[in-house]
Order: sequence, then structure tokens, then C-alpha cells
Amino acid sequence: MDTADLDRAVMGVYRSAFGMGGQKCSACSRAYVHEQVYDEFVGRLVKRAQETVVGDPLDKRTSSARSPPGAATRTTSASPVGAESTGRILTGCES
Repeated sequence: MDTADLDRAVMGVYRSAFGMGGQKCSACSRAYVHEQVYDEFVGRLVKRAQETVVGDPLDKRTSSARSPPGAATRTTSASPVGAESTGRILTGCES
């Protein structure tokens, strides 16, 4: 693991998971991380996710656009239920 580039790995997973608001068929839903770097990787990814600015996509400070109303909103609001049954929620999903 001496050669693992965690900065690149975190950014790759972040972009895949959150790019285009996660509304793409290739969005990352799972990452396999070696146990030797797991804690550091997860910590960095959580920090990066917490830095995400959600808002108007025309605003340069925005990292991710808001989900459109309707079916997409219903789907994303159900996501925490699925996540809690298969893993842990480390950030977000605040009501």
C-alpha cells in the first residue's frame, strides 16, 4: 500500500458517486478498499463529501445541483433506508 495514491482514489470515487448529482447509470455505489488504508480513505472521502456545495448549477461555487422534484426526489429520499440496511451512513441524510 506504499504506492496507493489516496488523493486520486478519493477524488475518483467522489466524482463517480456525486458527479452529475449521482443521476447517471455509472454512478459509484461501492468501492473496494484495502484494509491497510481503509480508515484514511474513508475519512478523506467523508471530508470531501462534506465539502460539497449543493445548489444552483450555474453558480461556480456549487459542486452539485439539487435533485429535480418528483420521482427523483422520492427515490433519493428512500436511499438512506437502503443504505442503513446494508452499511453505515457517515455523513449527510439529515432531515
